[in-house]
Amino acid sequence: AAGVPTALVSASPRAVVRRIAESLDGHVFDAVYGAEDTPRTKPAPDPYLAAAATLGAEPARCVAVEDTPTGVASAEAAGCAVLAVPSVRPIAPAPGRTVVADLTAADVELLRSLVAGAA
Repeated sequence: AAGVPTALVSASPRAVVRRIAESLDGHVFDAVYGAEDTPRTKPAPDPYLAAAATLGAEPARCVAVEDTPTGVASAEAAGCAVLAVPSVRPIAPAPGRTVVADLTAADVELLRSLVAGAA
């Protein structure tokens, strides 16, 4: 609704990722990436670099919303800002990484603030 392009980037198999993307009520991702869609999957940066390129954005202008340390490592290796919402394992705050308890804190203003200083 805010005109922010979005991508779903997962290390799960493509068929699972596409099924999940199609099941979301009303949201259509501009790009969807599963494990087979890049030469290497998470924790390598490849999926996030591919998604950023598809969206026409520099990785530094992207925010990855992640719930696992592996996903965080992938996004950070690609140069993305990270909004971490830990699921099973804790994720510590770090430079370029913001940690929240749940997604209720993740509004467009917060996401934009995470990349406000990016060139």
